[in-house]
Amino acid sequence: QRVFVHEEVFEDFLSFMKEEVKNLKVGDPMEEDTDVGPMITYEETLRVQEWIGEAVERGAKLEIGGLACAEKTALFQPTILSLVPPETKLFKEEAFAPIVLINPYRDIEEAIDMVNTSDYGLQVGVFTKDIDVAWECIRRIEAGGVLINEGPTFRVDHQPYGGVKGSGVGREGPKFAVEDYTEIKTVVFDLGFGGAR
Repeated sequence: QRVFVHEEVFEDFLSFMKEEVKNLKVGDPMEEDTDVGPMITYEETLRVQEWIGEAVERGAKLEIGGLACAEKTALFQPTILSLVPPETKLFKEEAFAPIVLINPYRDIEEAIDMVNTSDYGLQVGVFTKDIDVAWECIRRIEAGGVLINEGPTFRVDHQPYGGVKGSGVGREGPKFAVEDYTEIKTVVFDLGFGGAR
């Protein structure tokens, strides 16, 4: 839910994202043209609105959205906030809502530091043309997966999938599923051949 964009392209990226979000249709996920379905409950929309309010009070800028779509429904407007302070719940916690935070960074050191402030670390997408930047991110970002020029939601079944910190309790995937249901046992037979033991 957090996007860090180099300050040189921050305003252009933010404008592009706002235009894209304006065109998203919120509604029944069973309808083919729906882009954003409901949150889990109406109460969760209230929690998210509270978190947004806290972020704005601390200096974040609400760019678009930020409200439930209708009274007593779990539908929530797709939302963009920018310049979100790192001490806010929206910055630190997983909102599980149609929200994206977009903050600028000066250099790759600052970007990596901002990523690593999170208590969670499932997957991170890094978009760059610079292979040295890619390797620096792979080495230093605290996440279960670092995907270069791919979104953080990318997954194929045979890859190890799982996070670190608050996102980590192991890995998923066929190899790990088999290991979860397997008890390793050491077995030794002394067949009396007089060989080494």
